[in-house]
Parts: sequence; C-alpha cells; structure tokens
Amino acid sequence: MKLTFIFPQQAYKKKNPKLSSWFGIEPPVIAKLKSLVPEKIQCSFYDERFEKINFLETTDLVVISINTFTAYRGYQIAQYYRQKGTTVVIGGLHATLCPQEALKFADSVITGEAEESFQNLLKDFEAGCLKKLYASEKRSDLHNVNLDRTIFKNKKYLPVRHLEISRGCIFSCSFCTISKVYNQKTTLRSVDEVIEDLKNIGTKYVAFIDEDASSNSEYRKELYTKMIPLKKKWTAQMTVNSLLDEEFVKLMAKSGCCNVFVGMETIHADILDKMNKNHNSIKDYEIAYNNCIKYDIPISVGIILGYDGDTLDKARDVFKYINSRQHFMAIFTTFFPFPSTPAFEKLKDEKKLVNDEWWMSDNDPFLTPIIKYDKNNDFTGVAYSYMLEYLSLKNIFKRFFKSEYTIKTKLFILAFNLFMKYNFHSFG
Repeated sequence: MKLTFIFPQQAYKKKNPKLSSWFGIEPPVIAKLKSLVPEKIQCSFYDERFEKINFLETTDLVVISINTFTAYRGYQIAQYYRQKGTTVVIGGLHATLCPQEALKFADSVITGEAEESFQNLLKDFEAGCLKKLYASEKRSDLHNVNLDRTIFKNKKYLPVRHLEISRGCIFSCSFCTISKVYNQKTTLRSVDEVIEDLKNIGTKYVAFIDEDASSNSEYRKELYTKMIPLKKKWTAQMTVNSLLDEEFVKLMAKSGCCNVFVGMETIHADILDKMNKNHNSIKDYEIAYNNCIKYDIPISVGIILGYDGDTLDKARDVFKYINSRQHFMAIFTTFFPFPSTPAFEKLKDEKKLVNDEWWMSDNDPFLTPIIKYDKNNDFTGVAYSYMLEYLSLKNIFKRFFKSEYTIKTKLFILAFNLFMKYNFHSFG
C-alpha cells in the first residue's frame, strides 16, 4: 500500500509564481501523522510550498492537511486525485472547523487530534470500509508523542525544528480558532519526554508550537530550568502577561530563548475588549518590553487591523507605537474572520461578510475585500501597506538606532529585518 501526504501552497501564491515560497520550516503535522503509519505502508510527501506535486505518481491514498488559507488549493488537489479514482482524506485545522465543507471534496475527513482516529482510519481503509468522518472522541494525553521526521529527508527546510510541548489555550479570544477546537483546555507533555526530544532533535534552533508556551507556570519553570544545560536556542508564542514576571523572563533567557512572539493585536482597550482579549493592556506591554530588553530577548508581535471598532486613525496610532521600538519582527494583518469563531458568526449574522466562504478563492486575501467596511474606514490592503512601511529602510534603521538591546542583538534584529524586506513573500 502507498500513502501520499500533501501540504498545499496558498492558492494565491500558486497562481502567482513571483510570490512562491523559498523558505520554511518542517510542518510538524506531517511528521505526527507519519509516526502513526504502520511500517508496512510506503509513504511519500509533497510540500507544495517548495516543490511540485507529481500527480503521475501512483498512490492508493492521499492525505491532505489544510488550514483556512490553504483550503481552496487543498480542495483543488483533492478533486484532481479523485478524478483519477484515488481515495482522498482531508484533515487539519480548517477541516476540523468546517468538516461538512471538506466532505464535498474528499472521500473522508478527519477532525481534531489525530493520535487515535488516524490509525483507525488507516485500518478501515485497508479493510475497505472507510467512513466519511473520523473525529477524536477524547483529548490526547500527549504521552509518548512522536514526530517521525524521516518523511522530510532530502527536503531543504530552514535549520529550525518544531517541537510540541502542549496543546490548547485557556483564553477565549473571539477571533481565535484554538479555543473552539480545544475548549479552552490545555494538555501538557511530560517534562522529561520533552527534554529527551530536545537532546535528540538534531538542531540547535527549536520553535515550540504551543499556543501559549507560558501556561502552567510551575511546569514551564521546571522545563526551562532543565533546558539550561542543553544550550538550545528556542522561540515560542506567549501571552504578554507571562512577560510581566521578571524572574520568569530571566529564566527564559538562561534556558536559551532567542525570540518570543506576542499576540499584541492593538493598543486600544475598547478593541481588545471586543476581541475578548482584555488580558492585554498597553501598561503591560511596557513592562514586558522592559523585561525582555533587560534580558536581551527580542520580541516579535502580531497586530490585527480592522477589527470591530477599529478606525484608520486608530490603526495609524498602532503603527506609530510599534514602529517606535526595535522588534525581531512585527506582523501586520488585516482581520481575518476564521470560520466557526464567535467573530465570524457575528459578522455573518450581521451580513457584513463580502463572501461567507471568503477562503474559497485564489485571490490574495491580504488585498481582497472580505468584510463590508464603512467607506471611511476601509481596511482592505491597509495591513499590507503598513507591513511594507514597517520594512522600509528608513524605519528599519530608525528602530535600530533607538534600540536598547545589546549591540549584538541589535545587529541580529537589523539583519533579519533587512532580510525580510527583500524576501517578504518568500516564507511559506
């Protein structure tokens, strides 16, 4: 039996070769699925961000992992294989959010955590009794989690590897898909298992894929303390309130943290309140910045423009605030209402979506109208413009000269910002 995994490219990039990705990191979901496949099954993998899919290659089963931005392209690929008579399974975050939609394009859909259901799917396929839908009946306990990275052999990824420590998030931001999928609950791996993974991961640089790598503070303190002798360099996503604890930030630095990503979203309290993200505040941002500067940890931030209550004037204030400091990177995005989230349902009920299935297109989502904005505050393309302005030479060097980081870190951030300026579209 032959099984083929596929990680699709975003449809708008596929349509425009000039936007093709050149750089990227191994997709951990594929390594997770590969670890669940019996040895007797032959596997291949195509990462369409960097390589063409060989549609002429014979295979018995195709498994496509999609997120909302790659769903449309994933469905195109699925249709091609099904026309050839090949069985197609679709999974991933978007399939979990929209299983009935995915079923229109697949023979079977798998939702939620895969540890139990994917193995059942493979058994049923071999027995000739594949079900339409496979859903996890319980949360995975994350013990003995394996990632079989042999599936990435001979693929040219950046020398950074993902590592999963926890799943889920205790917060319920109205625009976020994670609370919908994991019901605001977090599961944790054994600290000793994580340490063993880090010892054998095969690279110095590691990116933790946790939704919040600061949750369960006593657990994190134990983990980061045990990481110190390993001398790894790591990056992760955290809530801003975790960076208010100076001793915790100091421990992060000692354990090798070289960058932390914070979903800042905005500096305006009224918008944060509508996002159900009032655990953020501008006062906390200042404390977090100071702590990270003191222990020389560069911060990356995510900014959402165009949320309910936002205006172009408010967005400009956010840009000025972000541009006043040197970040490892700031990511400006237009508000994308992801399906099944409270924010999406509200816009849908209010008939403020241009298209209820806005992801079903090969248009550039960063430049395409998704929400019916007021004509005086139309955010279509605004975040993209701010991204370009942020990466202008003038602003890159302005932030460099104002930076309070050590000269080594300042130069490191400067180099990365210059690299991003000229390779903005090249990351998958």
